[in-house]
Amino acid sequence: MRGFLDRMRANLSPFGMVRGATFVNFPDDSLKADAHEKSYYGNNYQELRRIKKIWDKDNFFNRSQGIQLPGTSAPQTVSMDMEDNDGLLEDLLAARAFVVNEEDLTDALAEQQWESSRPSTPTDFYGSGALPTLVYR
Repeated sequence: MRGFLDRMRANLSPFGMVRGATFVNFPDDSLKADAHEKSYYGNNYQELRRIKKIWDKDNFFNRSQGIQLPGTSAPQTVSMDMEDNDGLLEDLLAARAFVVNEEDLTDALAEQQWESSRPSTPTDFYGSGALPTLVYR
């Protein structure tokens, strides 16, 4: 799935309002915490934050990759004028600036799963130990 999303993002990138700012309607868990707004919405994130402050001032719709309220770790702003940036835009939106190492992510997810799993101990119908609850979900 991650490979497909990477290819899709690369194919959509030239069509974004800001090169590299594309959204494939699938949360990318490999993005760094402060990179999703720039990556998904480009400079539109500022207007989206302004609207969120009006309609969701209590942050009811708080998602890890959702629009944040104004004043919370704002991403850097980039100019829409490509000539003013001297390559800054490509550097800012380069995938390597946004993406967490996939191996580190896999290790972190595995560790989280290991720490949070709680095997059950009841016996099954045959009298032997039951498989962990995780298997039955």
